Amino acid sequence: MENDFSDQCQELSEQIQTLSGELPGPLGGFHSTYRSALADGAISRKGKVLMALAISIVLRADTCMEMRLREALQAGASREELLETLGVAILMGGAPAVAYAATALADYDQVSSDASQKQTRSYGP
Repeated sequence: MENDFSDQCQELSEQIQTLSGELPGPLGGFHSTYRSALADGAISRKGKVLMALAISIVLRADTCMEMRLREALQAGASREELLETLGVAILMGGAPAVAYAATALADYDQVSSDASQKQTRSYGP
């Protein structure tokens, strides 16, 4: 399988950047709220991003789920933390959340595999 998840996230980031350029007022305010809401505080950024991931699964927001999963990985979320987050999402979202949770786990595994392959790749003689 190609790096579909990473490609989708990159494409979405570019689309949001374009939209931000076209709507600087509304999206400037949104980006400020976003940064503030996910900043480290009493709850770590990683914890907040995992919460946002669970919410995006419950809401069945595919693109939000992809972006929050990417952020969780960047924040250092482990597979075990992801699994517990998926469990909470399933609790709150019921059966429809199961399909989204399964997709999130597959995406996590794909990105983790891609990252480990890049780290172990040798470019020397």
